[in-house]
Amino acid sequence: MRILLINPPYSRLKGVGQAPYFPLGLGCLATAIPPEFGTVRILNLENPAPHEKSFPIDKETVYRFRSQSYAAYKEALRNQGHNAWNELKAVLREFKPELIGITSLTVSVEAVCKITTLIKEWHKNVPVVWGGVHPTFETEACLKEPGVDFVIRGEGEISFRELCRQLTFSEPDFQAVPGLSLVVNQKVVHTKAPDLISNLDQFFPPRRDVDFFSERYSPVAWGSIMASRGCPWQCTFCSSPRFWQRKLRYREPIHVFNEIKTIVSQGLTRHFTFWDDSFTANSRQVTEMCQLIIDHGLKITWKTATRTDLINDDLLRKMRQAGCIQLQIGIETGSPSMATRLKKDVDPHKSIEAVEKIKKYGIGSGAFFMAGFPDETKKDLEDTYRLMRNLDTDEIVLNVFDPMPGSEYYQEMKQQHLFLEPIDWKNFPLWPDQYFAHAMDEQEFNAQLEAMSSWIFSHNNRLDKKWHKNKLEIVFLLRYDRKFLFRKVASFLKSSFFTMFHLLAFRSFLTKRSVILIKWLFWRSGFLFLRFIPLKVLYYSGDVIGTIFSNLDRRRRMLIEEELSILLPQKGQSDLQEQALVSFKNFVKEQLEAFHYPNFTPRKRDQFIELHGAQNLTKFETNGKGAIFLTAHFGAHLLPILALEKQGVEVFQLGTPPAAWEEMVGKSVTFLEKDIFSIRHKLEKALPATFISLDSSLRPVFRILENNGVIIIAFDGRGGKKWRSKKFLGRLLQISTGPYQLAYSSGAPIIPTFTVRRDNVNHIYLHPPICLNKSLPKDEETDRAMDEFLALFHDYVIQYPGHYGWLLQAARVRAAHDSYPLLLELSDSADSLNNRSQQQ
Repeated sequence: MRILLINPPYSRLKGVGQAPYFPLGLGCLATAIPPEFGTVRILNLENPAPHEKSFPIDKETVYRFRSQSYAAYKEALRNQGHNAWNELKAVLREFKPELIGITSLTVSVEAVCKITTLIKEWHKNVPVVWGGVHPTFETEACLKEPGVDFVIRGEGEISFRELCRQLTFSEPDFQAVPGLSLVVNQKVVHTKAPDLISNLDQFFPPRRDVDFFSERYSPVAWGSIMASRGCPWQCTFCSSPRFWQRKLRYREPIHVFNEIKTIVSQGLTRHFTFWDDSFTANSRQVTEMCQLIIDHGLKITWKTATRTDLINDDLLRKMRQAGCIQLQIGIETGSPSMATRLKKDVDPHKSIEAVEKIKKYGIGSGAFFMAGFPDETKKDLEDTYRLMRNLDTDEIVLNVFDPMPGSEYYQEMKQQHLFLEPIDWKNFPLWPDQYFAHAMDEQEFNAQLEAMSSWIFSHNNRLDKKWHKNKLEIVFLLRYDRKFLFRKVASFLKSSFFTMFHLLAFRSFLTKRSVILIKWLFWRSGFLFLRFIPLKVLYYSGDVIGTIFSNLDRRRRMLIEEELSILLPQKGQSDLQEQALVSFKNFVKEQLEAFHYPNFTPRKRDQFIELHGAQNLTKFETNGKGAIFLTAHFGAHLLPILALEKQGVEVFQLGTPPAAWEEMVGKSVTFLEKDIFSIRHKLEKALPATFISLDSSLRPVFRILENNGVIIIAFDGRGGKKWRSKKFLGRLLQISTGPYQLAYSSGAPIIPTFTVRRDNVNHIYLHPPICLNKSLPKDEETDRAMDEFLALFHDYVIQYPGHYGWLLQAARVRAAHDSYPLLLELSDSADSLNNRSQQQ
């Protein structure tokens, strides 16, 4: 019999999550199947192919991206051509399994359903078995899913082995299989519950030699290992107490040591991660294993996790000698009352002393926290945040609570009817698409969580923290594994470059100064040298740099994708990713081309700028009232000035002087930042346009229009005194009425002007004028003109969304200190906003 064991994709589909590792549970199942039962293979669909874009792990992102990644997960499930599904189909065709087992967590249920459907489409008679935590606690719901033949509850090795044995008979006796559930005569039948395995070593080590695509595993992924199973504690958010019946069982230390030695001798890795729930629960076991490693001179590094109250000096000293380089502790909350409700049975503030002990022996430290419990109050969350900041640990991980079947919290919430029954686990949204922290206002909770996650991101990327966390590993690699060190250095340089550009948004003082210095060096050196590099070369460089920037700047890229997905919900994830890349490329090119403003020769203008709709200049030239060219921060929005110069049009640019930029960015600026603003302003002043400050009187503007002059204004700038809110692609767009009322009062037509960059040529589109009728009420005409312009702008955003992505994410970052943010959710009342603007 050919047996296939499948680990479903989850992080691979949603684009962010836990780094792939070897599935130990499936490996142990493979060990449990004796050769006489047949051939067993493992298909880990969570492990991406080499050509697939690598995804960031959770701690490299902030939490607002969770909703976007869930949307990506749903899209990947619908995408019939996704690599994961193609790999599954290829394995089914080539291996031709006769029995298939799939492990399932609650979050991956829909992916498991997808896999089951594809299996039954391939061969409807192949038995499909579900196992794991979710099927254990939601057995009947799982058996209702099409194509599911069996569910194995609880620990699976003995049950699955016996099921395989029974399936070799012509008349299998399924009642002989402990922990088995199936449908018989339209009724769910459960066999007796299985006993916990008393001797774990009979199913260890897991078979690592039967994995399809084993070449995809990194050394760290091969180093997944366990020395025990189970957890004797009773945390209310966790399903482990019920799944393992609050019992903890250990492997013999000599067998754990032999497994490590074998992996090292096979050349798979020297770097291990123990996935035990509480690794140091039995200090004697850990000490004995460590002593074996020390006595045999086995040169390895390893990481693990434990509880605050399960470490002591002697144990830490021995672990350090045996190669432990990082120890993480589960704290969960900084609130003593919340810790009691979670049944943590330990004072959270003792974690400060525990971290000090860990650091005393030079071991890297980490801490796990959670937020969003149903009964968690604002004070509880503030206590957690306070403890985080007082904890001198190298790394912090913050998870948001979701109710998981098997946990005490889930049972309580179910009894309180907080879920719609029956629960559709294929469409059960998690935070932030569903809110569970009912004791707090949702907006208040999200704001606090964003502040916490931003601080954590900054903290984790501090150089001193990174050094302390990694120094033991670096020393080890220098002595024993230089090849892996090279890979680590390359990864570090990549992440450091990413961090350098993005920690500014998270207010890390040291990083903020570094980023400002780097930006200043770019603008100052570019002002001196980049203007001598051909613009064509800069444009091609912009494509390369923009692509690299996009891959490094995961946070900003995902924010752009999220903003575009709100405006354009019909777009798929791949389209959003492509347009986000366009945004990065356009932004970089716009920065680089600015250095050519002072010497934008006619030849250069003819090569890189193409004007469309020049006939629409005729009306303003003949009416004698000038014109207002209304642009957007869309593409290369300053290049219309150069296009109009070729037509012999003298342009006046209405904008904000550098002196006002400090107020606009909502914070005080440093000398270097002021110099950056000054350089940019000098470059823009080199354009063939006369700059007019928004702070000055409008009388010069009226005189320009009276003399048939041209004013160019960005409609989405944040200058202005009166504002209107307009519905735009599912949100409220707040725009100044200034340009429209100026056109009404002066009689000048508005000429909508947009720039689209294609193949490094900037296409300037001039649309027919929008004329306002002074015989009609001003507000009525202003609204009509706004609507006409926005209708055109709508079409450009739909057709070229990447041209507007950069401004959207910038507007979101600035929204906190803008009096009138560019975009608001529709839940905000347009009438109340208009009333507020009229009052101002």
